[in-house]
Amino acid sequence: MKIIKLFLIAAVLIGGIFGLMQLTSESGGVETPDFKSAQANMWKQRIAELCKEGKWTEKGYAEIESGIHSDRVTSKGRLLSIDEELSLKRYLFALSCSYLKDGADKLFKQSKYPKSTVDHFQGALDFLLAEAKGHEANGNLTEAANLFAAYRRLLGQLSFSSKATYSRPLRAFAGGSASGRKAAIKAMAYYKSHFSHNAEIKAKVDGLESALRRAEREYYSNLERCVERNYASTGDLATLLEDQMRFDEISTNDDAKERLNNFVTNN
Repeated sequence: MKIIKLFLIAAVLIGGIFGLMQLTSESGGVETPDFKSAQANMWKQRIAELCKEGKWTEKGYAEIESGIHSDRVTSKGRLLSIDEELSLKRYLFALSCSYLKDGADKLFKQSKYPKSTVDHFQGALDFLLAEAKGHEANGNLTEAANLFAAYRRLLGQLSFSSKATYSRPLRAFAGGSASGRKAAIKAMAYYKSHFSHNAEIKAKVDGLESALRRAEREYYSNLERCVERNYASTGDLATLLEDQMRFDEISTNDDAKERLNNFVTNN
């Protein structure tokens, strides 16, 4: 019985260690290849230089990828073997994904997101997602993609339009509730760890109630003008009266209600 217990404990410990190794491997470490040829090591150094902070570009990536292949082909394998070419290209992709993930992680933890920096990493993400078709799944690329997806969802929760269009029946404002949006934002992945550090985003979240009320008021003001324009183009009084009844039912803007009432009275 003691032997069985010791075996089970050992199995659990080994499993835990293996699990930790798997997590460490998947969390973003990039294995650096070893080469004997001077040309392969030269390209390895070029890749390392490209992936330093502020140095990475799509053009630089493409030039290195093309140069590696050209060296192998033109030298007929004397400068670089096919295995070295493939290994270098894997390293280029993996280190670029690590650069992207580290850069995006650092960016979204800052108090401000410079547009040029956001655009840079978004461009790198789009480029590497396209490159990924020829490579094994990469945890760093997945993490960066998840960060940007969460950022886009956050911006969607913080934006709402006051634009109105005429329809039958008239459509009510569809901005939802501020409390619902705020709860969704605070429950969002990366909000607490990243986006809440951004002063502008935090201010927008805190001011959701007033911003949503303002957008709703503007929406009904715009919708009232749509009703007026529709009557001006059709001259259909029956439709105008139906629109007024519907507008009184849905609108939360008393000034807009009064303006439409005056318009109906005068026509």
